[in-house]
Amino acid sequence: MSKVRADSYTNRAGDGAPTFAFGSVVTGIQTATTFKGAGTELTGTANNLTVATAQGLSGTPSISVNAVTASGNISGTNVILTGDMTVGGTLTYEDLTNQDVIGLSTFRNGVQITTGGLAVNAGISTFKGANFNGTNIIKEKCHVVAGKLSDNPNIDLENGMVQLYTTADTTVCTPDLRMNASTTLNSVLDVGDTIVVTLMSTAGAAAFSAQVTIDTAAVTEKWVGGAAPAAGGAAGIDTYTYTITKLSNTPTWNVIANVTNAA
Repeated sequence: MSKVRADSYTNRAGDGAPTFAFGSVVTGIQTATTFKGAGTELTGTANNLTVATAQGLSGTPSISVNAVTASGNISGTNVILTGDMTVGGTLTYEDLTNQDVIGLSTFRNGVQITTGGLAVNAGISTFKGANFNGTNIIKEKCHVVAGKLSDNPNIDLENGMVQLYTTADTTVCTPDLRMNASTTLNSVLDVGDTIVVTLMSTAGAAAFSAQVTIDTAAVTEKWVGGAAPAAGGAAGIDTYTYTITKLSNTPTWNVIANVTNAA
């Protein structure tokens, strides 16, 4: 018999599905209410597909799935979700490129940032018991300049809040505090923000800084002890510390200045 025409197939008893011992070959469209099986070589389009292990699913150019419900693992080389994903349990991932979180993220085993650094562009970051370098101390990089403070009066704070000038100074200078050559300090601070800048200058009796400017504009310093310095230390290091608070966007500043000599 080369061809059988029928509208419905059952087993001999009429109470179940027939068994195709060697499989079946369908050249047209095969429609099934449900499909069960390994699905190891299944290709084409499936609107509602239930398989024990969906291996080898393929399509041209891709497979689109409206909803996936899984009680086990979903794995793949590249899985792209264009909509929302709701996870009721624990989401574990590695090598995440971008993460957009609305609300609170809890990292139970800590966060490790290997490259690129951490950029916080808005809001307030709070660290309790912070450990930034793998030890029990918080350390800050010192920007060391092989030269005089008077020869390098433009203080680019993007290099660091602590800066050391290793050549003995010989003249009076007025440091100008800024973010960098193209970015003002005012533009990166909000009203109420406070920073502390430390400048360490190799001392010379004729070398001192009685004033400081911010973004090239003069400010009125309040000097610890009530008076600005009139001379530098005879030897050692003169350390100038400026505690700066932005009071308004005009801008106006509150500047507490102090100088000490260590020799």
